[in-house]
Amino acid sequence: PSVSFQWVGDNQHALCSTWLGNSPVEQTGLLGREDLQRALADADIFVLLSSWEGLPLALIEAQAMSLPALITPLPGCLEVVIPEQTGLVADTTEGMKNQLLRLIEDSALRLRMGHAARKRIEAEFSFDAYSERVWELYSRMAEVKELT
Repeated sequence: PSVSFQWVGDNQHALCSTWLGNSPVEQTGLLGREDLQRALADADIFVLLSSWEGLPLALIEAQAMSLPALITPLPGCLEVVIPEQTGLVADTTEGMKNQLLRLIEDSALRLRMGHAARKRIEAEFSFDAYSERVWELYSRMAEVKELT
């Protein structure tokens, strides 16, 4: 299949060249909100190659745009992605290549994972869902305090 890669962000372009080889990669640098939304809308797959992440907002935004994700197995990333349901996980260069090829070659897999990702983000990471979980946490903390 014909594939193009776009690296959104700064400074880390060299990381992807180790597993993309000679594939052409367009590097955008940092993007403003509207340009970032356009880039995500034009994408078919979101790849997050991190060696450290908290709770990655970029990953949440991408999955909210119905993009399946390829991630490294970091705790913050695994809070967002359900392996084999909303995205794929790999921790080696060879694993990344293989998982990326799976997503590139299987449009039905991409669509299924992207749809599941969007539903998960709406259910678990929307403002309402998050607010409800915070309220539940505070309520439980208040109950514990009352018992002591």
